[in-house]
Amino acid sequence: MKLKTNFREIEWKKPLWMAILNVTPDSFSDGGRTGIQESADHAMRLLAQGADILDIGGESSRPGADPVSPKEEIRRIGPVIREIRDRCAEEGLPKPFFSVDTYHPETAEFAVSLGVEMLNDIAGLSDPAMVRVARESGTSVCFMHMQGTPKTMQTAPHYENVLEDVFFWLARRRDALLEAGLEREKLVADFGLCFGKTMEQSWILAENARRFQELGIPILAGHSRKSFLNRILEVHPEMDRDDATHAVSRLLVAQGVQILRTHVRPEIE
Repeated sequence: MKLKTNFREIEWKKPLWMAILNVTPDSFSDGGRTGIQESADHAMRLLAQGADILDIGGESSRPGADPVSPKEEIRRIGPVIREIRDRCAEEGLPKPFFSVDTYHPETAEFAVSLGVEMLNDIAGLSDPAMVRVARESGTSVCFMHMQGTPKTMQTAPHYENVLEDVFFWLARRRDALLEAGLEREKLVADFGLCFGKTMEQSWILAENARRFQELGIPILAGHSRKSFLNRILEVHPEMDRDDATHAVSRLLVAQGVQILRTHVRPEIE
């Protein structure tokens, strides 16, 4: 198994760390980092710590969040991507592997023009225009399962069988993207922890993540600092939210998850 983008090809030797860089005023864990220099400084620290992918988001997807227009999203992320790119060039560092967390085709097209290599879409590339941008640009894509929208997703989510329901939704989405002309080696799936799932439903997915290996494409998990970690913190009050994140990272890697989307470097050894 490998991951291809419009600029690189990655053979799997170890799990990849997708480092979170939110440039939003209201993200649930690290919102408020909206200054260009502040955001770029943080990105350079993440790269120095070994981030394989920088996932930049200009719209919060926390439960209850209001949507942001593509124009505002572009206004937030564009200067930050340029600043990080320029700093890396000035310091003789390799071109970062940029991902942009968006479901807006306009934002995706803009991001691609700046050299972004992955589109991380919480809406599962449900918009045909997103599929077109990915196909024409050659970027990789991460398509995520979410029940509802960030505004409504935690209002009584219901499944007949959360593991099987999410698995088959991702399988159908994978097949639809392949039929639309996207390359298998450019697809990544995310089972969407806490996106339209209760704490118990999220734990069922995390504890059975190996099931998603049957999709035959890389699996990404976004579990960092999320509310379902409270189950660990209630039992281990001496731990903080990053400690709990590390514990779940180890659980996921043991089941073959290839990409960990976290705020801090995963401790998986």
